[in-house]
Amino acid sequence: MRVSHTVRRYGTLVPLLLAGCGRAQQGNPETAIHASATVSAATPSPTPAPPTGTLLGRGAAILVETSDVIDSGNARVGTLSHVTVVGDVKGPEGKVAVPALSSGTVVILEAGKKERRSYLKLALYQLSVANRSFLLSRGSKHLAEMESVEDSARGEGHRSVHIARGTLLEFTLSEPYQFDAEKAR
Repeated sequence: MRVSHTVRRYGTLVPLLLAGCGRAQQGNPETAIHASATVSAATPSPTPAPPTGTLLGRGAAILVETSDVIDSGNARVGTLSHVTVVGDVKGPEGKVAVPALSSGTVVILEAGKKERRSYLKLALYQLSVANRSFLLSRGSKHLAEMESVEDSARGEGHRSVHIARGTLLEFTLSEPYQFDAEKAR
């Protein structure tokens, strides 16, 4: 899975061609690392309603903002990091499944360096909606993953994959997910 970069401006995502920048720009909360370019950042819902059977289809995009710094140079597999959903995530019928400002967690699946390439693989592990926690997995399979790679041959700034606090990450569901009360923890 290749990672491309976008900048969120005025509610839309504009693709950028950045030579060798798998690294988020420090202090720029509008920088995003994502796996596809199909996201609409909607206005937050005034009151999050409990999800009752809302379906998110395969390919649904969930845009989140990181609360912590994540760096492949010192990341440990299994470490959790907090995120916040940026815009309402709606199902195919337009019903909000995950309201903006919902909290969530990403987990580090892989991190390290092989030869000159640093890599980082994350999964959107959990989302909290209306005081209910939903795990985005089926057994050991995570339903929303992304990865990024850096080549140190490109220079000093590319020694590791670095995701700054406030970076936007886009996760895309690999399978449909039904938000049912029975699945909540």
